[in-house]
Amino acid sequence: MTLTASKHLKLNRFYITDQTILTKFPGEKQRVHLDRHSFDLEHEIFRSEEKDGSFEFLVNLNIKINIEEKPGYVISLGAVGEFTLTKGHEMTENKEAGYVLGSALPMIINSARVYLMNVTSFYSFGPYLLPVVEMAELMKKE
Repeated sequence: MTLTASKHLKLNRFYITDQTILTKFPGEKQRVHLDRHSFDLEHEIFRSEEKDGSFEFLVNLNIKINIEEKPGYVISLGAVGEFTLTKGHEMTENKEAGYVLGSALPMIINSARVYLMNVTSFYSFGPYLLPVVEMAELMKKE
């Protein structure tokens, strides 16, 4: 199957705005479990007043891994995606929301996931893989 790039949504740039990774080391008999985590995700959209269709998507992640038993990571990450949404005459508000929340937001979350996996691979406990986010649950909060 041949795929084509979206003619409506373009990711122009992705970058990290803030990063803090704390490592809580285990005692002699403690084990590190990177699958025991909690995380909060906040997002905000900033629309450009100068450029029609341009917007920035800011995502903040706060992650606590194995915090109850102490060893693990505490991570705070800010990430931004700069997008352009080309609106044609067929672009409805529902379609626009689909591109913004259904495509742009998952792209930023996935880019942050890859970034965290790469960065934490150099840390003591090895790579942390952000779990899959329930997008339907996240969109209900909108």
